[in-house]
Amino acid sequence: AIGKELESRVSGLNQAIRNTNDGISIIQIAEGALDEATTLLQRMRDLAVQGSNDSLSTDERAYLETESDNLIAAFDDLATAAKWNGATVFGVTFVIQTGADATDEVTVAIGAATADHFLDAVNADTDVLLNGTQAQAQASITNIDAALKDVAADRAGLGALQSQLESTVRNLANVAENTAAAAGRIMDTDYAAETANLTKAQILQQAATSIL
Repeated sequence: AIGKELESRVSGLNQAIRNTNDGISIIQIAEGALDEATTLLQRMRDLAVQGSNDSLSTDERAYLETESDNLIAAFDDLATAAKWNGATVFGVTFVIQTGADATDEVTVAIGAATADHFLDAVNADTDVLLNGTQAQAQASITNIDAALKDVAADRAGLGALQSQLESTVRNLANVAENTAAAAGRIMDTDYAAETANLTKAQILQQAATSIL
């Protein structure tokens, strides 16, 4: 009975390892999207710095605004494309079963990742205005800096979660190995002892046959 219980636990631990690795994959998908979001924001910041130069005309700032608007659209496409099993990984909370017992779980919450979310506006265009005045372009630098800071904070949180889950996988693998060894000591045949017993029995049988 003890041996079977241990074998059942080993099976649950191995499944928990697979569950946790799936969680790591989800986090990596989200972090990869945020990495590209950082690149987009940095390019938008460069455009805002360029637009803050008073030597540019209103028309020239409008050209910068065109690229910035396209970058904002690309930003939102990133969040839409980052999916796991057909569902977006952003703006959701999910529970990972990280052990063989019902209470062994880790909750992972991934925030939204749209341009509106990070630029803190109903319409992100209103926070990145490069086709207006120099002062408006300069204000865009401040808004984009805040967005970069928020993205960095989210990426740091995802990195911490990934480290936690990777540690969990290592611990589960160690526990599963030791539990399997414990089950083996109870359930498995001691081949050395049983081979010796077989040899002894064969010798006795052969001796008895010879006497007969």
